[in-house]
Amino acid sequence: MSTASLSSLPVEVLIDNLLDFLPLADLAHLSATNRFFHALCNDDILWKRKLIEDFNYPRVLDARTSGFKPLYKGMKQPKVYAWGSVDNGRLGLSSPELNRSVVRAYGGVPQPVELELFSEKGIQIVQLSAGGWSFNALDSTGALWVWGQLNAETFAFNGDPFSHPGRRAVVPHRITFPDNVKFRSVSSGRNHVSALDSRTNVWTFRSWGRPYRLVSPNLSGVEQIACGWNFTAALTSSGEVYVWWPGSGEFAHVSDDHDAVGGPQRQPGREREGIIESVGWEMSADPLELPGLGSLDDPRGQTATEKLRIVQIACGTDFVVALTNANQVLKIELGGGDADDGFQVLRQSFRTGRRWEYLPLFSEAKRVAMLPAFQSATTPVPDDMRITHVSAQFNTFVAYSTGSSSIVLMGTSSTQPDMSPSVVPALQHRSVISVVLGDYHRAALTAQGELLTWGSFSSGALGLGDPYKLEPGTPGGFRTIRDRDWGQRSRQPPPDVEEPTPVNFHFGQEDASPTFCFSAAAAGWHVGALVLDLEEQREPPRVTVGSSSTVEGAEPPLEHDPEDPSMPGSFTRTGSAAGTRVRGLPPYTGARIGQHVADGRFEPQEPDLTRAMGLYGIRLGYPARGVLRSAHPRGS
Repeated sequence: MSTASLSSLPVEVLIDNLLDFLPLADLAHLSATNRFFHALCNDDILWKRKLIEDFNYPRVLDARTSGFKPLYKGMKQPKVYAWGSVDNGRLGLSSPELNRSVVRAYGGVPQPVELELFSEKGIQIVQLSAGGWSFNALDSTGALWVWGQLNAETFAFNGDPFSHPGRRAVVPHRITFPDNVKFRSVSSGRNHVSALDSRTNVWTFRSWGRPYRLVSPNLSGVEQIACGWNFTAALTSSGEVYVWWPGSGEFAHVSDDHDAVGGPQRQPGREREGIIESVGWEMSADPLELPGLGSLDDPRGQTATEKLRIVQIACGTDFVVALTNANQVLKIELGGGDADDGFQVLRQSFRTGRRWEYLPLFSEAKRVAMLPAFQSATTPVPDDMRITHVSAQFNTFVAYSTGSSSIVLMGTSSTQPDMSPSVVPALQHRSVISVVLGDYHRAALTAQGELLTWGSFSSGALGLGDPYKLEPGTPGGFRTIRDRDWGQRSRQPPPDVEEPTPVNFHFGQEDASPTFCFSAAAAGWHVGALVLDLEEQREPPRVTVGSSSTVEGAEPPLEHDPEDPSMPGSFTRTGSAAGTRVRGLPPYTGARIGQHVADGRFEPQEPDLTRAMGLYGIRLGYPARGVLRSAHPRGS
């Protein structure tokens, strides 16, 4: 009679129904039992899920496919940096901080400066979003933090309440709600913000003190929100895309009428504590549904196992870029949507032919490989290239693949189906996982944690250092000493940076610890980043797995405090913060992790058990799940 053991269970059952629920200490102990469980307990599927559930890590943030465990370990103390223009309080630095410790040049901060409030208070920021004159950030508890000025086109006194769209938050403020709303993701337009909460409700902020929850039967099952210049788009799980303009048409009229009744009174005491007590309300209105994919050719043909649909969106000035589950890049123009009768204008244009346009030169490997920029043997386009991510800001959008042979393609608001993308050679084959865009500057984040910037100086938004002090010829500085002296006398900025250049987060500091940037945001004339210090000292762990019981070559186990079995601010599977119960909600099953393969099927990412065994280049799926168990008995 055979006896069932834990290792006899299918890998999928172990990850989905066991490992995901274990405390960190138990995971560390299980990882130390043998090589099979060591590999399983270190798999990226598991640690991405734990990031989402324990730290509120955004599900749709970038194209990262690996490195989630080191990111999880570092998430205990991420640091927030900002640089660029100092106008409108957008960097979150008080006047004493600016005058005391920050180098300023041409109206801005030209190198990264840490917002120390977050690290001093132990606040774990997990997502940054940049607006036209502001930043919006989410922490691990689902709270929303803001600083700068949401709408700089309207004037407000410091004594005005935060229900006024022009009221500034010079230093970071936390927004609170009476019903304890927790947010999962946030996106910024030029002068508005939209956020998705833990119950998939969509919120829109025209002011930080008086947001509304958009109530519509169309917005059930929202998976992603994205803000353009002055509109918001929502993508549902079934692939429909809905848009609305908070500052125009019916939405603006209803919002203005509601605000005219009178908003919440200012509470100076709470504001001095860095808190904005927000009063939310509900708006019942239906956003505009964009056309379906219609007669768009499905490259998967008869091999398709699911309907062709949109799985990702990004928004620019007056356009939306989308990615399908067949890795096709699409674009649709929305010009005219911000008029009072914008919905009617767009509906009529949809009936007369306006539709999603397929961009083959951004989608098909063979077509991309024929572009002049890829004729060199140094940066060939892989035959199996698949675009897996899109981003957009202002008049520019970006489509890119991932991995060591990643390809980055850039387009504009005027890009047509027969137009070639712009290619920055220095970004190709760099493992780029995110590209963010300001008005005239760009930033690219790599899987190795390096942030590269290029473009216009934009009051220091490149973050490459003080151009007066940089060695002539250095990126971000002047070309010659003569140019520098003339620029200083005439107050002229340095020339544009053509080549993407790494940002140094410890500029001018000797013996500084290496850094790992895991997220960045840009807009206007400013940039923000979330960064881990890789060698920063930590308190000794209370409980660890002893070195004598660890697998040879394994990394040290995670620290764990037995008095705190759940991570601070962790989210439960209902989507609520840890320690709370929400009745009537279905269990939260976590984000789907994987990618859409060539035939359009969604292929869940399998646990990679081969890397820990030295079997590089081999992928063992479900049928071979028992191979490694039999080869390596317990404790080997």
